[in-house]
Amino acid sequence: MSTQKLLAALIVTVGLPSVIHGKDDARIVKKAIERSTLHRPGTKPFHLKALLAPARNPEQNVNLNGEIEIWWASPTQFKREVRSSEFHQILLQPSR
Repeated sequence: MSTQKLLAALIVTVGLPSVIHGKDDARIVKKAIERSTLHRPGTKPFHLKALLAPARNPEQNVNLNGEIEIWWASPTQFKREVRSSEFHQILLQPSR
């Protein structure tokens, strides 16, 4: 088999599946994004509380500690509260 034919066969063998799988990969990524958003109908209610602190010397950087709390009922009804020693914010999204 000549070098050109061998090279062409190699390109088709290696390249064709990547073109075919490229479309599948894009579809898979799109589906993952759709499933990862909270603003999707049918998202189950939840409550989340996260405590934040610096990874290095947390006792020396007490003013960098914080807390985020989310109460989620639906995309149109939720509450988010962010607290630190220097900042406090509450976001309410009431039902419409």
